[in-house]
Amino acid sequence: MSKSLDVGILSPQKVQKRDGRIVPFDRKRIERAIYKAFQAVGETSQTIPDELSQVVTNQLFEKFGTNTTVDIEIIQDLVEETLIQYGYSKVSKAYILYRRKRQEAREALQAAVDVEKIVQEYLQKADWRTQENSNTTYSYPGLVLHTAGSVMAHYTLNRIYPDEVRDAHINADIHIHDLSYGITAYCAGWSLEELIREGFGGVKDKVAAGPAKHLSALTGQMVNFLGTMQMEFAGAQ
Repeated sequence: MSKSLDVGILSPQKVQKRDGRIVPFDRKRIERAIYKAFQAVGETSQTIPDELSQVVTNQLFEKFGTNTTVDIEIIQDLVEETLIQYGYSKVSKAYILYRRKRQEAREALQAAVDVEKIVQEYLQKADWRTQENSNTTYSYPGLVLHTAGSVMAHYTLNRIYPDEVRDAHINADIHIHDLSYGITAYCAGWSLEELIREGFGGVKDKVAAGPAKHLSALTGQMVNFLGTMQMEFAGAQ
């Protein structure tokens, strides 16, 4: 190692997990996470991860003492800093990637767990989002739209917006309206001239119709056109 290590170990007593649970501090969990990061870059040493986990533990003690509870994010941030401090920048990048994948796995699990809650809260009208869109009624189609929209809102908030915007929305510092439509355009106006002149079509391998010869046919094409656009855009057409 590029720097010597102090292996005398004192540690905090407890750790606060992301779900709020308080669990006993376990240095071996830090060691295992560091070891996986070393494995990711082709290193198989078990001694170095053990020593680095001791360094992290000692630094936690110096900052917080023994009779304390430390947030898991603080511990993981300190692991990253320690890896860089001791010259393991590649391992640090692997550890950051490991954290990100774990976060994605937690979010995927959370999305799956919340499905029953999403449906139940809609049926009981307990979710404020059932009233967010005045154009959507309380109905079975509304339930389907609400359930799918909740998944899209989760994706938009965690994959489209930057972390600071996401956190501001979660903490209610700001409100982002219609998150379920976050990856599509909002409202649109259309000229019917092209529809009248060329008919309903223009999309490869989709049903098409030539220019209407009667008003009833044109009316049907207008309904199909606006219905199609309504599914592709948020808001009014």
